[in-house]
Amino acid sequence: MINKVTFPLNCIALILASQLTGCGSDGDNDSSTPTDSAPPVITLVGNESIEVVYNAVFGDLGAEAHDDTDGSITVTTQGTVDTSMPGTYELTYIATDASGNSSQATRTVVVLEDTSQSATITTPGAPFSFFYDGVLKGADYWSEEPQILSAGMGFDGIVAIDAPELTIDSVLAAGGAWSSDIDCGTGAQNYTATSTRDQVSGAYIIQTPYGELKDDAIGLDGLPIVLSWPIDTRTLSLTDFQFTLNTGDIVRPLAIGPLPNFEDNERNTPVAFGEFGNRLPSDHPDARFPIKLEIVEDDTPLMMVGPGGQVVSAVGLTWETDSSPYDENNGPRLVGAKLNRIEGQMDGEGISTLQPLIPANDATVLYDEGDFMLRMLTSGGFSPDGVSGLKPNEFERFFRIHANGLDGNTVIIDKVGEEYAVQGGTLRVVGLSDLGQPEIGEVTFDACYSEDRDNYIDIILVGDEEAARNITILEIPSLEEGYSAFYNPGGPGSTPFEGVSYSAPGPRDLEPVIIALDDPMRVTYVPGSENVEAPDNLMTFQFEGIEREYLLNVSSNYTGDVPVPLLFDFHGLNSAAEVQYSDSQFNQISETENFILVTPQAINGWNVTGFPLGGNANDLGFIDALIAQLSTAYNIDTNRIYAAGFSLGGFFSFELACQYSDTFAAIAPVSGVMTPAMAADCVPERPIPILQTHGTADDQLPYAQAQTVLQWWINFNQTDLEPVITDLEDRFPENGTTVQRYVYGNGDNGVSVEHLRIEGGQHIWPGSAGDSDTNIAEEIWSFFESYDLNGKIND
Repeated sequence: MINKVTFPLNCIALILASQLTGCGSDGDNDSSTPTDSAPPVITLVGNESIEVVYNAVFGDLGAEAHDDTDGSITVTTQGTVDTSMPGTYELTYIATDASGNSSQATRTVVVLEDTSQSATITTPGAPFSFFYDGVLKGADYWSEEPQILSAGMGFDGIVAIDAPELTIDSVLAAGGAWSSDIDCGTGAQNYTATSTRDQVSGAYIIQTPYGELKDDAIGLDGLPIVLSWPIDTRTLSLTDFQFTLNTGDIVRPLAIGPLPNFEDNERNTPVAFGEFGNRLPSDHPDARFPIKLEIVEDDTPLMMVGPGGQVVSAVGLTWETDSSPYDENNGPRLVGAKLNRIEGQMDGEGISTLQPLIPANDATVLYDEGDFMLRMLTSGGFSPDGVSGLKPNEFERFFRIHANGLDGNTVIIDKVGEEYAVQGGTLRVVGLSDLGQPEIGEVTFDACYSEDRDNYIDIILVGDEEAARNITILEIPSLEEGYSAFYNPGGPGSTPFEGVSYSAPGPRDLEPVIIALDDPMRVTYVPGSENVEAPDNLMTFQFEGIEREYLLNVSSNYTGDVPVPLLFDFHGLNSAAEVQYSDSQFNQISETENFILVTPQAINGWNVTGFPLGGNANDLGFIDALIAQLSTAYNIDTNRIYAAGFSLGGFFSFELACQYSDTFAAIAPVSGVMTPAMAADCVPERPIPILQTHGTADDQLPYAQAQTVLQWWINFNQTDLEPVITDLEDRFPENGTTVQRYVYGNGDNGVSVEHLRIEGGQHIWPGSAGDSDTNIAEEIWSFFESYDLNGKIND
């Protein structure tokens, strides 16, 4: 038998060459691939042990795996984390390469205890409660769809520090900045951006105690959340926001609020404080900083208000970054730029509900000219060094504007007061606004200049509209070009402490400009008004060239044969006629009692003596003219005209009693009082019956103010000094309020001063937010129908 042997072709070739050395054998020259026995290497993204706040939406950063043979390997995760159950959990990460070699790694996840069981969350009382009423006036929005524009950590450890007062030593201990080379008088806030716990607790929604802060910190970190739409601040809460750190930890803010964005047209930047990070750059192995923000569902989801007044939930919006504010040139930057017309003072300017008042600071206050405002939105408060304020005359130090030139080139506008020829005409920069006050009296544009430090700055321009439409870009130039950079409040000041790390300056920045000349991209919003059906009884009335509005309710029982009473019902500050009409329910009584009800609409609030910025319209003249007009259209009993109102509408009712005592027979303010200036100027021509209603828990107009006003009218009307007090039936014990009636009788002309004291009552129209122990509209009408201009009506 012949055994056939088959040789590989390469072996035949070697035989022919007489060089066969064992080809095809298992000899020393075996070139087969070595066996892969090394497992993949797993690297955790984040720390091996992380902490997660109670009830968080858990998202794990995961792990990565690499194999020397196969390269990147898929990692699978085993284990679950239930954030509704505090405790310790373990996640296991497994990676297997193509040869079947496996490796695994673990991460410990600690779900923290529910802080609602051990901490207190407080919401600011008066006067800062006004910032949480949800009202928007001419508030800017920056995109057609809601989004988060920026949410990076601003600075570390200098807010709400645990110190009794701000001194150079306490600021140094917090790692803050203190500008010691200036002399701005007394007041530490002139020298530092650091704040104490007491300064923060009155103005922000805040959790106390904070819990343990890391790295021996004595203060909180700051983080502005810049949204493209303004928010209804009534829905703002600590549990709206969830931050994932680069370590994998998940945290929430410990304090949050809209300040320093004070004005009602500045409501798209809630500012969060908490334990967010440290002062190391992002590439340092021990760096800690937020890399992701999620707006999450809670009991009061955060609501945003956008084009056309549409109200949408912010839940589900996210924002991510991979950088720290302590990275080089990673300071504040522009996130929006919008060009609007200047047509008088903007809605929502200034704050009149604080003491001291915060006056308006727009173009109409600082300059006697201005056609356009280029409003910028910033990721953080812009400061030349972190402490000093930006001054209205510093355009040339920080900004340039790009516009289309006549021949298609780009024109750079970089000087104040110089006319630039661009496509469509000329443009000239006047200066900056929305900062502080004009240079008048004691205010000077120096190192001590005080400005609002919010997220908005306006550049004021004069020129042609077509030229303005050719503005393209707002630029913050680079330091290399000789310009200055901006810092957030974590910056070094003018005299930084040695050895302290400060947040970085911002980079060169180019922001496209939105031309909002046809659509200003602003929204005005009164909470609750979106749920009030627009009535079909809206009327208009031309007065002094302005179209004024009011709601008119005429009983179906009205025939015109006999004169009927007329009742005015005035809405509160930041409210609307439709809301007041719905809350007070006078229309139901008007139908059965056959009186005419008028609910007027104010222009930026009723113009009340001594109440600045409540409104500048001639409201007294408007009401007088409206009475005359209604008297021609209807058979009005001019001896029986009455005024009621809520909050500022209550103030205005007192104003009418003071100024038009020959017209109004009686008034009934609810949660409204008199300003000292109004009381000083008030000289009624006759005794005025007064029914004033006020809650003892009113956090916007303290109850003591109601007592002061009552005493003024008791003295004027010459009534009894001691009241007859009656307890009204507590019809709804579960609502936490009770009502007492105080009657100061036997006044001149038989008038009385009466008072409904609502024990536990807040700053709302009773019954508008739940069950009420008394129907205030019925109480008011019962009081009114007892009086006319001559005093008490004899039965």
